[in-house]
Amino acid sequence: MFPRVEGEFQCNIRVISSLVIGICVLYVVISKTEQMIYEDSRAGLNMTDLLLINGDVLTMDPENPRGQWVAVEEGKILAVGSGNAPGEYQTPPTRVIDLAGKTVLPGFIDAHLHFRALAESLATIPLGPRSGVTSICDIVDRIHDEAKDLPPGSWI
Repeated sequence: MFPRVEGEFQCNIRVISSLVIGICVLYVVISKTEQMIYEDSRAGLNMTDLLLINGDVLTMDPENPRGQWVAVEEGKILAVGSGNAPGEYQTPPTRVIDLAGKTVLPGFIDAHLHFRALAESLATIPLGPRSGVTSICDIVDRIHDEAKDLPPGSWI
């Protein structure tokens, strides 16, 4: 797949870099276009799906640490506030839940792990960006380094 030069792999960094940059630019253009279309289609509208009222809302934001209501649109927090929720968030299709003083933690993430993924990470060569791999050449080097310590014919 890669041309060999004196037994080692040679990577064409310019071609790979150009492809990566091109993909990144395409992703940004598509993302921005979709966002603009979405914003244009909903201009001036608050389409709140869910309104949680009368709660103790902990926002984790030092500027606005607590609130009493949360407006949710398409699974994302639209607004948090204190006092009565503005009428603009209470449209006919909005589901309103009275929390009766219960606590809400917006953005709370359940930390857990998947045993299969953990086992796989312990039994494989780390080839992701977090392990310092930034190119195909790095991948080839990591596999080469792992293979040189194994007997011939071993699986990597």
